[in-house]
Amino acid sequence: MKKITPEEGECLHKNTCIIWNKGFCVPGGKDKKVQGPPDCYEPPLQGASQEIIETFSKVALALKEGYYIVVVKGSGFNFS
Repeated sequence: MKKITPEEGECLHKNTCIIWNKGFCVPGGKDKKVQGPPDCYEPPLQGASQEIIETFSKVALALKEGYYIVVVKGSGFNFS
């Protein structure tokens, strides 16, 4: 999450949302002791497919819940 700049991660609705907070409404953000982003977070991916937007949102919310994200490139990788 540290590789995502604030401009890349700020919620798509930052200009219209009444609860928007610059430090909270980004992946890995925080507000006081609450981990962000909020559940209403939508990534700023204008022009991306709905599948990509949903995947980005799921990853951001999974990190918020304490999950680790592993990216695997190539075939033949299996945890079963």
